Amino acid sequence: MGAHATMQEPPELSGLGEEPMAIATSPIDPQPEPTPKKLAPDDRIVAEGKPFEIIDGRLVVVPPSGEPHGNRQIAVGALITAHLASGWRAATEMLTRVAHDSDFAADVAIYREGKTTDGARHVEEIAIEIKSSQSWSDLRRRAELLTRAGVRILLVVDVVKQRAHRWNTTTERFDDLDPDTVIDDEAFVTPVPVRAMLDEALVDAANLDAMRAKGLPELERSIDAARDAGLAKGKAESVVSVVAARRLDISDAQREQILSCMDIGRLDQWLTAAVTVGSVAELFET
Repeated sequence: MGAHATMQEPPELSGLGEEPMAIATSPIDPQPEPTPKKLAPDDRIVAEGKPFEIIDGRLVVVPPSGEPHGNRQIAVGALITAHLASGWRAATEMLTRVAHDSDFAADVAIYREGKTTDGARHVEEIAIEIKSSQSWSDLRRRAELLTRAGVRILLVVDVVKQRAHRWNTTTERFDDLDPDTVIDDEAFVTPVPVRAMLDEALVDAANLDAMRAKGLPELERSIDAARDAGLAKGKAESVVSVVAARRLDISDAQREQILSCMDIGRLDQWLTAAVTVGSVAELFET
């Protein structure tokens, strides 16, 4: 009906008597309530790049992090990235819509590559929070919302007390993690050591183990070359030590020739001969 239309009374009907006629009508079938839209992780209520999150409908200001929070976050991110198995991705500060009134980011998130059947990215299955000044009550609420959304493992790394914790969905509490334990999951090519999350100095060694587990050809060649170089250096120094112990004259050029040799077989020959030869010149003739 247009905006200016008026209602018209129906024309008078003859032959119906003075009593008003009851007009039979069919009841209107009730319509089902519309199904609420299934939320996707990237359904935003927080504009990307803005310094705030929304938790339970509350606007929470999230200022940029300083030390030691920022240092530990990038170290843990590097640790996780090196350990990722094929088919998995990691991100830092990635917003995730976990409820109709909550949209926030874990410090580190691990999720499957590709898209869901709805065309959305997969929700993270592992989340790591770095705790510096954040309250435990806030972390508990975030843990509740994230696990309801699909997170299977939620960890907290406390940079102040140098401890790690894991959310227990049964008790709804954070359990302490033994620093000497590991996080073993299908998302990782090899278990992630908890101690490396607590000590940035251990990240490189842990990442090297992870890259070895991935069987990277370039890395294997580099490791082999480094091992051979170290072995050659040790054998060359042994040759020089034997020569010095026998008080044989050795020039700087001869010393350099021995120490710069990378041929393991030749060094073995020199080491054996150094015990009996009468001079370094004779050593080179073997």
